[in-house]
Amino acid sequence: MTLDAVREPGWKRLVAFLRPADAVELVARLTALHLLMHIVSYGGELLGPAGVAWSVAGIVFGRFCRRAGYWSAMTLILFARVILDTDQLDNHFYLSMYWSGALGLCLSLPREKQAAALGENARWLLGLCMLFAVIWKILSPDYLSGAFFHFFLVADNRFHDLAKLVAGVTQADLDHNLRVFTEVQQPLIGLHGYAVDLRLPPGLRPLAVLLTWWTIVIEAVIALVFLLPSTREVMKARHLLLLVFAFSTYLVAPVKGFGVTLMLMGFANCPAEWKCWRWAYVMAMVYIEISAIGLLSYFT
Repeated sequence: MTLDAVREPGWKRLVAFLRPADAVELVARLTALHLLMHIVSYGGELLGPAGVAWSVAGIVFGRFCRRAGYWSAMTLILFARVILDTDQLDNHFYLSMYWSGALGLCLSLPREKQAAALGENARWLLGLCMLFAVIWKILSPDYLSGAFFHFFLVADNRFHDLAKLVAGVTQADLDHNLRVFTEVQQPLIGLHGYAVDLRLPPGLRPLAVLLTWWTIVIEAVIALVFLLPSTREVMKARHLLLLVFAFSTYLVAPVKGFGVTLMLMGFANCPAEWKCWRWAYVMAMVYIEISAIGLLSYFT
């Protein structure tokens, strides 16, 4: 190390140390970090420690996680989880497994083709993920009617701050509903002859309808632009819409496992010269991570 390097500010030396050789390695390291934080650490007695150790190896040894074999092994670990715990896994786990497999396939190509292949895989995964999400929502009467959000705004604590801030739900309403949910789940009570008396203020219904159709519309448009042939205008629309989706959705529902995976794929789909968009995706990942602390709670 030269004397000039020693005199550099500490943060510059840290950035230089963390900067990988290219964007593909950066995506690979960030994916390994994401899997460590949100996916593999919940893998049971055997697969959990194996996944954690494998993720740590990829993070610490950047060149290691740039190899196709590394991601092939990671995909096998994730697939084993799917086989053993199919009924207990959230949908973002499957998306992370597909993305891990895509990394393995793309890194098996010649080095000069890897970035382009990874970007195309990210584009198709994003487009198809959003398309199937919209199809499921349209085919689900409970979702299309707004009943899904009408219920989860008071049943899921991730939505409670929004319900209090926008729909006029009080903490007393939420406490009452929690007691009802607890009672109806008691095996000795059951539902026979039991009146379910939830407190659902009038403001909940319009909010539920707004969330329902906002989600359907933005996911449908994102699916469209990611599945359309790539032009400069279409590519800009892709990244703008995906970032709007991230900054709006994960403020309300901080599902970090799903959100960070989408941002990693968006980053991978950015051309190398679009540095501002790539920085926007990095900021979005940080935003999704901190959104879990309940940013809306500061306004309620």
